[in-house]
Amino acid sequence: MIIISVFPSLPRHPEANNCLSSRCSPAYRAILKQPLKSVREILVNQTAHMLACYRKNCASPSAASQLILPETMKVFPVYMNSLMKTAPLVGSTELSTDDRAHQRLAVMAMGVEDTQLLLYPRLIPLHNMDLEGEAVPSPLRCSEDRLSNGGAFLLENGHALFLWLGQACPPELIQGLFNLPSLAHLQPNTVSNARRLPSPSN
Repeated sequence: MIIISVFPSLPRHPEANNCLSSRCSPAYRAILKQPLKSVREILVNQTAHMLACYRKNCASPSAASQLILPETMKVFPVYMNSLMKTAPLVGSTELSTDDRAHQRLAVMAMGVEDTQLLLYPRLIPLHNMDLEGEAVPSPLRCSEDRLSNGGAFLLENGHALFLWLGQACPPELIQGLFNLPSLAHLQPNTVSNARRLPSPSN
């Protein structure tokens, strides 16, 4: 935690994770009383107002078209975009009312770190992992640009795990994971062929 002794310096050191967490619960409570469209508009306006206030009162003069953010808040617009795409705020008909209510209550009960992970998942490269070591590869920036055709990546958000395999993923990796000769033999949405490797949990 950063400690500030001079009050005017405070807006220069916000924590994006804390700002995000403080927006989630009020937004999820509001959807019980307001239309989803109104709640989403409020989130957009709050974000725009926050950025405008920082630009006006804290940032150095710059071109009007340039987005000005403190270093610690550069990912905040991405967080807010992810928040507005969550099932409770989208109102998707693909989820039942019970599932949507469950997700809403689950997020409202989350701490700062869990909320950040849900809205900005970890992307872990597996194809260059040292199988002899115990260290987990460092997560990459969660972006489509980071995916490679010959790689294998694990995406996790604290609630679900997704394994992404490129079309040119090495056959030996597929053989080692699923006991299959190539990716073409792997059926989507199933891991019934996965090999059971020796471990203390087996």
